[in-house]
Amino acid sequence: MPRLHASVATLTALAVVTTFASAPAAATGDSMGEPSADPTDSSTVTVEVLVDNAVDEAEVVEQVADEGGTVIASAPGVVLVEVPDEAAADELDDIGADADVVVRDPVLVDVRPEQIPEAPDDLLEWLEQYGPTTGGAEGYIGADDWHDAGFTGAGVKVGVIDFFDTTFWDIAEHGPLPVAGTTARCVALGADCSADFFDGVDLGGERHGVAVVEIIRDVAPDAEIYIGQAATTADYQILIDWFVAKGVQVISRSLGSRYDGPGDGRGTLDDIAASATARGITWVNSGGNNGERRYYRQPARLSGSYVAFGPSGTDTYLDFRGCVQLGGIRWAGDWDLPAAQRTDYDAYLVEAPSGSPGAGTVVATSTADQRAGATPIELFEQGYCPDPGNRLYLRLRWLGGDISNDVIEVTDYGNGIAQFAQAPYSASVPIVDSDDPGVVAVGAIDPPFGTNVASYTSQGPTNDGREAPDLAAVSGFSNTVYGSTFSGTSAAAPVVAGAAALVLDAGLAAGGRPLGSFLRNQTIDRGDPGVDNVFGHGQFTLSSPPEQVGIDDRPAVFEALDVPQRVLDTRPDRAVGPIDLIGELWPGETLDLPVAGAAGLPSNGATAVAVNIVSVTADRPSHVQAFPTESAELGAFSNLNIDRPGQTRANFAIVPLGADGSISINSIARGHIVVDLLGWFRAESDAVSAGRFVEFEAAQRVLDSRPGSPLGSGEVRTVPLPSGVDRSRVDAWVVTVTATRASADGWVQAIPAGRADAVGTTSTLNVTAGDTVANAAIVPVDDDGRIALTSFFLGDGRADVIVDVTGYITSSMASASTDGRFVAIRPDRAFDSRTSTGALRDRQAVTVDARTVGVPASASGVVWNTTIAGAARAGHVNGWAAGSPEPSTSVLNWSTAGSTRAASAVIAVAQGQGRFRVEDGPVDASTPLGHLVIDVFGYFT
Repeated sequence: MPRLHASVATLTALAVVTTFASAPAAATGDSMGEPSADPTDSSTVTVEVLVDNAVDEAEVVEQVADEGGTVIASAPGVVLVEVPDEAAADELDDIGADADVVVRDPVLVDVRPEQIPEAPDDLLEWLEQYGPTTGGAEGYIGADDWHDAGFTGAGVKVGVIDFFDTTFWDIAEHGPLPVAGTTARCVALGADCSADFFDGVDLGGERHGVAVVEIIRDVAPDAEIYIGQAATTADYQILIDWFVAKGVQVISRSLGSRYDGPGDGRGTLDDIAASATARGITWVNSGGNNGERRYYRQPARLSGSYVAFGPSGTDTYLDFRGCVQLGGIRWAGDWDLPAAQRTDYDAYLVEAPSGSPGAGTVVATSTADQRAGATPIELFEQGYCPDPGNRLYLRLRWLGGDISNDVIEVTDYGNGIAQFAQAPYSASVPIVDSDDPGVVAVGAIDPPFGTNVASYTSQGPTNDGREAPDLAAVSGFSNTVYGSTFSGTSAAAPVVAGAAALVLDAGLAAGGRPLGSFLRNQTIDRGDPGVDNVFGHGQFTLSSPPEQVGIDDRPAVFEALDVPQRVLDTRPDRAVGPIDLIGELWPGETLDLPVAGAAGLPSNGATAVAVNIVSVTADRPSHVQAFPTESAELGAFSNLNIDRPGQTRANFAIVPLGADGSISINSIARGHIVVDLLGWFRAESDAVSAGRFVEFEAAQRVLDSRPGSPLGSGEVRTVPLPSGVDRSRVDAWVVTVTATRASADGWVQAIPAGRADAVGTTSTLNVTAGDTVANAAIVPVDDDGRIALTSFFLGDGRADVIVDVTGYITSSMASASTDGRFVAIRPDRAFDSRTSTGALRDRQAVTVDARTVGVPASASGVVWNTTIAGAARAGHVNGWAAGSPEPSTSVLNWSTAGSTRAASAVIAVAQGQGRFRVEDGPVDASTPLGHLVIDVFGYFT
């Protein structure tokens, strides 16, 4: 297709990144730096080539080289190139197998910030109590309590993407002056323009970034600040890569952007943000100020060959309130259609006497050819202001295509739209529409001492129906850069970014997506119950700072419940547990479940609990994490994995108790959680008979129904006793239960023999037809030392069952000893082949050293959680003490390719080390079998 040129004029040196101009006008202003080639220089031309599934980036590189040009940089879906002349740029149209190649002048990403509104005098007087070096944001969200507790963001690096001029920088307020190339980076057309931060020339909005830094410093006074600015999407990718190389953990961005996707989380900027979160960065973004007079959305209607604006009538001119800075015109319904089936519109900006648009003059055009491959977006690259007495109007000309699926969207970052504006869907802009858990879009609570979202805050849903923004934070407080207050979502986002630094300082969440989920959980529900399109998850406020007392690591003995007891079921029709935990979890939600004082547990003295955790009908591949409340790092380990939507899956866990005797459960999927309590660990400093764990050197297989004797639905089958053990000294068996070759979906339950009253009250594992699933359990025994299995399967279903005994919990008849007591540790990851050995081959064994996560060499056994990730084929994992013979039993089983599955196991160790081997059975393939991940939750003395 023909090359798409910027409206009115090529962007002169990509200068001002949207300064307003009196119309008609071309882009003007000083350069953002010293690009490798001036795009207005007749000797070279810089263009963007948009690539998709039909156009491989390698083809672009090859043809650019053939034309004597070079690739400057690239971002997802965009390649920034420099070629010798216009003729060479036109030749790039021939890339790919068809004509749907888009070559365009570089598009600037960010819109320069608008003027910050003044604050009322009474607010300024109220803020004076905070003194000259704080704006008060930290007081509104409880960050000052975190400071008092010693959490100040020390050692945490925060990157700020914005516009800057260090003329406005005050070291007392904003910290050390940035250093070009070290803590400051500007990129334009692939070239460094960092000198512009220090040139003393404000091209507009360049105090904005400094004001953002001030808020971050108020909330996290010891965080290290890195500043950045980028012109195009390819420049953005360079900047993010630089942030990653510098070790930045949080990005704060308070800027508006032009449309680059359909408003559903897709688009180059969304992909760039996702690439940052995948590398451990949490991206905090302003939610936008488009909720009031900034956003138009109506189904397309035609009056002749022009779009008629509004829900009815024939008016083909959309009136603006003053200066215009469009984020774009979009009709996202055509996004996934082949080019030939898209509707093609051209956009015209008209300046005319107020009330007489027909008498006006076109001052800017955007004429991308959607039927030749351009996306269903039209962009004006420049801002415009009308002359006195005049107004600006938008006109859309229809050139062809079916309009029945078209909803016309217009976003204006200028003075606003004079008619038909609305708030719903106004958050469907790049990054704010992201579906990545590590991206947090922030709305504004303004004034900050209130509980209402400001009317200017952009609202959801996104164009694919998700709630937006993610949360709302305070805005409209004192800021020295502006000499008054700083309002807007631009001020709210750095409040959350600063708080993110405090959370990292406290070690409560891993960077990237886990930290994003943690921040969403730090909210008070406002507005409509649950997640909504005004507050998102609610008003952001930090909970009380964590107490630096750590895990209760006193040696403890196990107290088994007579039978397992269900303590949580979030399904409303089967509700069990605290009323505020009932209902479907939103993705990333954390439930704090009080267990001390419940289900027969004492109010104090318990160090950990043994539970069975079930994820019910998760809506996506995901994982569940159980951890001591406020005493472990979200995202540092996992307990339970789901590898396809709709699964119900269980896993055993020993979880240390955290704050207030609670455990926390986080699920990154939408769905329900069930928790069954098996028993608890009581602190015991002396030698003791009962409650100790005695591990077998090698697990004993005591039941295998194969072949020919599967467990039927409703059947109760007694499990044979292991050999060599005096059953009078056994209070409970520690077992691994496996179900395989299930004929229907169902569950299996391990219970004390003879306890008919316990049948169906809990479950040990859940299995689907044809699957193989294993899970550990601590099962109390009857008077004869026996346990039993029962099950339920749909229809007349059945499954083969296997029981391996790895050890036992002693009774009061055992000899007294200090051995075998459980010691809780802060859960942590001890081995991950994804970051070490690479995927393991069939029969490959690894030694895992639990001493690296706090287990002493003297430990007799360790509570492990083993996970196979991305299995290439069916298989199992064996586990045993290093230096001992390998048993014939397994700790983890899976039956299908692509599985990601976890199983907990209590296994003996030698010098704190265990051995684990992956096996694909009779297949014996030479290709890698899968990745192995192993976490540790505690050990036995």
